Amino acid sequence: WEADARHYHWGHKPKSNAIEDKKVVMQNFSFISTAPENHQAALMTKNASMWLTSQEEAIAYGDMVHEILSQIITVEDIQPALANAVEQGDLNHKEALAYEQSFMKMVNHPELNSYFSDAYTVYTEKELLVDHTYKRLDRLCLKNKEAIIIDYKTGSYSPDHKVQLNEYAEAIKKLGYTVKKGV
Repeated sequence: WEADARHYHWGHKPKSNAIEDKKVVMQNFSFISTAPENHQAALMTKNASMWLTSQEEAIAYGDMVHEILSQIITVEDIQPALANAVEQGDLNHKEALAYEQSFMKMVNHPELNSYFSDAYTVYTEKELLVDHTYKRLDRLCLKNKEAIIIDYKTGSYSPDHKVQLNEYAEAIKKLGYTVKKGV
């Protein structure tokens, strides 16, 4: 270790003469180019349909919904979040349109729309440490020491969902907030 040194070198990489040993042959190829939207192909790298089972597809769908919704604070964030999912190869354009319709219904629902506006300070997919236990809330909306907890569910209803919301509410209360609503 040398305090003044900014670069260190270990060993050396021998120069290869492989290029000199090979005869390079150039060929002319003709290419036909068309706009990608004219193709009937889509490349999906993370699509649940590759896994085949309906249970895994349902889990992947729920994970995708949570991932996209974690990027949405206000209604204006829907399209950028979906564009990001398409860019990452998580969704194709047709799927993104279906998600957009669902998300628009949700964020414009009369009982939910204020929670997707600038009226609240919003935290998504944040973990709380309360009584040595971590709780990960899908969406926590705070205003004037009042909290609204939103827990996204994509599967069938279970009584455990209410229990989970109650656990989140108790954790939030211990942090000094009044829980106004749990959805």
